[in-house]
Amino acid sequence: KAHPPGSVLEIGCGGGALLSELGRQWPHAAVYGIEPSPLLAGVAKAQGHEVFAGSFEDFQSGRCFDLITSVNVLEHLGDPAAALATVARLLVAEGLAIMVVPDGEMPGMELLFHDHISSFSIASMKRFASESALCMRETAALDGALQEFRLFVFAHGTGGETAGMDNTPLADARERFLLKIRESSAMPIEGHFCIFGAGEMVDLLNAYCPDLVQCAEAIVVDTPALAELHGKPVRALCETEAPARFLLAVHPRSIEAVRDKLMRLGHQVFVLDFTPEVP
Repeated sequence: KAHPPGSVLEIGCGGGALLSELGRQWPHAAVYGIEPSPLLAGVAKAQGHEVFAGSFEDFQSGRCFDLITSVNVLEHLGDPAAALATVARLLVAEGLAIMVVPDGEMPGMELLFHDHISSFSIASMKRFASESALCMRETAALDGALQEFRLFVFAHGTGGETAGMDNTPLADARERFLLKIRESSAMPIEGHFCIFGAGEMVDLLNAYCPDLVQCAEAIVVDTPALAELHGKPVRALCETEAPARFLLAVHPRSIEAVRDKLMRLGHQVFVLDFTPEVP
């Protein structure tokens, strides 16, 4: 059975939620964080955590760590190979690094976000790791709230050659996925309609199909937090009389439940489905 880590470093610790959980899990471990947002770093520090308020690229430490972890950080960094090399330098000889990133094995919405600089397949992650003197110990697709994300476990070592791997099916699936997004603006919805949803799906719709957003009368949600979004008024669902026509723009995992709810209320629903295709 593995010994509990004596020291833990989280890259991109945000407000310190995971740091707090790690501290509860391993109360004798020294837990540290790195967070580039001064506001979030301040929140984490206010909880008693030791946090470097800056970018991972600027982080300097005279110590090494038994466990290094990050959740949805690596895809934002300009040089992931250099970042993994730094991880290798900061990791003790028998230490582990656990990284969670969007699952590059399937085409999905993360390909559309402008701040996602890299998308990692298993093969590309193995290559980056090998260039950084790390070896991929394990990888697994996640589910539940982290569906469409993948976990990677690294340790010091070499191996994991990717020569001869055929990435053509994945590349073709990504091309079909992006084509589906481009074709969303041609949805057969005419007349008066509203968009249901005010999260990342509406942001993506506004970025890639702005004409469709501008044709909508309003953006509707259960409980509005804003008065206006993308130039459209935002109103509560309870203020919308049935039957109304809705273009559904919510995360793929919520489509069925939200569609059924709106239909039970007597509304007509058109589905904007960004569901990733498994290659």
